[in-house]
Amino acid sequence: NEWQTQIDDRDHRVHRASQPLKETLDMSTSHFRNGRRLLAAVLIASVGFAYAASGVRVTRQQEVAVKVGMTTDEVRQLLGRPDSAIKYRNEPGPTWTYQVVGNGFDLEFNIVFSDDGKVTSARESVVPSRG
Repeated sequence: NEWQTQIDDRDHRVHRASQPLKETLDMSTSHFRNGRRLLAAVLIASVGFAYAASGVRVTRQQEVAVKVGMTTDEVRQLLGRPDSAIKYRNEPGPTWTYQVVGNGFDLEFNIVFSDDGKVTSARESVVPSRG
């Protein structure tokens, strides 16, 4: 009976001594999981920023949805951020340019705005080859 008490006491001490190790391992695992989640979030954000920086590519279905008289906010909501926004001397307002996807050619979709920020025209054009 005395031996059993000593063994039980030793088991209790071993269990108590292993408790901080278990908590440390749990914390490390939790930090590792959180680190992986953070890394995934950073990678997703980076891809999103890179995509946004390169502008948005539009489809033919999106092109036909742009109508004369739409505001810049309406166009941005429909198509997203343009590849470029340039104010040409011969146009009353800015011209927004988007790349067209899935066409087999290098095409741009240009939207011309009036000075009050409404669409005056929208057209597709072939991108000149370089070289």
